[in-house]
Amino acid sequence: MPISVRCDECSESHRVKDEAVGKRFKCKGCGKFLKVEAPAPPEDDFSNFDDAELNDEDAEKSEEAADDSRKKAPRRAKSASAGRKGSTKAGKPKSVPIGRTKVPLGIDCVFFGFLATILVVLIVFAVTWSSRGNPVKVVPVLFWMSLVGFAATVVTTVGKLLCLTAPPQMPGKGTIYVAVAIDVLALSITMASFVATVPALLTSAINLLSIAGFVSFILFLQNLGDFLGERDLRERGSGVLMLGIGIVVLLAVQVGLALAAQARALPPIVAGLGVLLVMLVLLVVGVFFVIRYAGLLSTCRYALSNC
Repeated sequence: MPISVRCDECSESHRVKDEAVGKRFKCKGCGKFLKVEAPAPPEDDFSNFDDAELNDEDAEKSEEAADDSRKKAPRRAKSASAGRKGSTKAGKPKSVPIGRTKVPLGIDCVFFGFLATILVVLIVFAVTWSSRGNPVKVVPVLFWMSLVGFAATVVTTVGKLLCLTAPPQMPGKGTIYVAVAIDVLALSITMASFVATVPALLTSAINLLSIAGFVSFILFLQNLGDFLGERDLRERGSGVLMLGIGIVVLLAVQVGLALAAQARALPPIVAGLGVLLVMLVLLVVGVFFVIRYAGLLSTCRYALSNC
């Protein structure tokens, strides 16, 4: 295709062949040497070409992305279902937030049941002290207070049953199973004593079972503190356990002094003074025990309320 070249000096127009691009020739009008340059393509055609090419590339990319998504979607669904099957086969426990369990309500029941029991003990002590051995005043109070104490024991046992809903990933959860089993057995023996005469040996067994159940529950509270990241619960639990051991030792000493007095191994005066001293120490330790145990339950309730 011929190329049109115009001279800048004389405005003479020349037509040369395509092969002359990049070469020089002499203008016929003025004699100036002119360089043949390749004509630029039309702007409209160039822009249309680029847009068309870009549109084609975008269309191809979108089609490729759609194909990939259609190919990968079934694979992802299959892998997800396989993961669910794998987790089911493995039998791994599902993580459950402790705030969604019944543990906070269970600790509340144990706390208020313990307070009701302490209140019953204080009322019975006050009435017995004020009546000075008058059975007319003492018997009705003891009857109603025994019912209230039994109800408090039931509430406490129900609270421990609710603690069985603790998350499966919580370590040391087996301690609450032991505590609940012992409390249910002790409660059954207590209920049987209302309708029939219970042997003294069985009554002693109730006391021993209650101590074992209490220790198991304290261990559960310590494990609960570790699970919640509350070190204060473990420290408070250890303090309550030490006081509980002290109470058991003092009771054993008191029984030993009484047996020694009956066997005349000790003079009656010495045995009597020893029993009185042990009772005073037992009273002081018991007060500290009640305060520390109530503080342990209060701390546990506060920690659970922030979950």
